[in-house]
Amino acid sequence: IQVLDTSPSSTLAVDWSRYFNSEQLSDVTLTVEGCRFPAHRVVLAARCNYFRCMFEIGMREASQAEIDVPDVSLDVFRKLLEHLYTDTDVIPSEIALQLFSAADRFGVERLRQLCIVRVETDMDVESVCNILTVADRHNAAYLKDEAVKFVVSQFAEVHNTEGFKALDRELLDIVHAAISARLFPSKE
Repeated sequence: IQVLDTSPSSTLAVDWSRYFNSEQLSDVTLTVEGCRFPAHRVVLAARCNYFRCMFEIGMREASQAEIDVPDVSLDVFRKLLEHLYTDTDVIPSEIALQLFSAADRFGVERLRQLCIVRVETDMDVESVCNILTVADRHNAAYLKDEAVKFVVSQFAEVHNTEGFKALDRELLDIVHAAISARLFPSKE
């Protein structure tokens, strides 16, 4: 006997998306670079560790009607907020690395992983050293390893970039160790 699954698809993301950037039932306003976003505490807390902690541990912002969100660009925050409401997996290349940083900072793990995939896909000679630096700063081991592999495989081109010249000593040591390991593999 074959049982067919006739249950309808989930409409949760579509249902929540109606409230993205909507005043309807909003109970908090988030301000980024002077731009105001109406939002809903329950959505923010359910989808984002940063806001969950803010609202649940009784920080002063928990009772404020308007919350300023510093140190994030308007475009990046808009995309992060859109993801919270819609679960979109469309990551624009031009902000993928900054969105990764924001997703890491705000504790939005699915968005963080989606950004890693986009950043890795878009990695090139000009961007790889910036990616390596950001991955290191955010303890993103997989992305950091992929960036190091890319630098090693494209070293002739990468070492001439401004990004390579700006790498800190610790990251240069990691790259040099990876190059040495490739040139002189251990005989274990």
